[in-house]
Amino acid sequence: MTAQEEVLVSILVTNFNYVRYIEQAVRSVAEQTYSPLELIIVDDGSKDNSMEVINILESQHSGRFRNFVVLSKTNGGFPSALNAGFRHVKGEVTIFFDADDIMFPTYVQRTTELLIARKGERVGFVYTHSILIDEQGYIILGSDDQPIERPSTNFDAELLKTFSYIPGCGATLTEALQKIFPFDEGIQSGEKHARWQAIVSKGYIGLYIPEPLFYYRQHSNNLSGVGVRTQSQIASGGITNHLLEVPWPTHKPGIPQG
Repeated sequence: MTAQEEVLVSILVTNFNYVRYIEQAVRSVAEQTYSPLELIIVDDGSKDNSMEVINILESQHSGRFRNFVVLSKTNGGFPSALNAGFRHVKGEVTIFFDADDIMFPTYVQRTTELLIARKGERVGFVYTHSILIDEQGYIILGSDDQPIERPSTNFDAELLKTFSYIPGCGATLTEALQKIFPFDEGIQSGEKHARWQAIVSKGYIGLYIPEPLFYYRQHSNNLSGVGVRTQSQIASGGITNHLLEVPWPTHKPGIPQG
């Protein structure tokens, strides 16, 4: 085991009414090549049967993790859920992961090893780009029949002042997050951008791995600018979204989807 692999990584998943997606997210975390991991799931007052599914997932996967924490709270919004979950983080590295996205199996290993190797250079977080998938979990293809990637760009502190280009799931030093905790619960839009700006204001920089290492899901509840453009292209027939499927099925037998 390498020195990097001895670092505990905490993955914090927040969920609100994503019962149809959360199993894929949790399974992708459980199938990571990296250890040790802890998983913290915060349900932010879901009205569907998310907690029923989360409890089943805990019984199925708790043995994979050093810690498996499940929290249920009244709805307060995304920053509120992060605050509730972050209080339980024990790892040196923290990853905030959306319940509707999917990690490649090497996501944690690739980002964490680079982060730990470079933290002495004031590197506080490592991020990658992603491949777009649709609401059903199919990879979205361009006119050339190749998966559409959601690229980011090399870290640029000046650019970050005006442009949100860092995905929310970047692997982050927990010490950097502690310096900006608690997160502002008044920010209900643009929380990810505000978080990276706050970390950079504390003297940290980021590193970019220019490869897709997670699937970013596009659906009506999370459409960013790129999502709106993508959905418009699909509607006009410029791109397609039904030829390839991600490596995890939509659900496993026995998991109620509600």
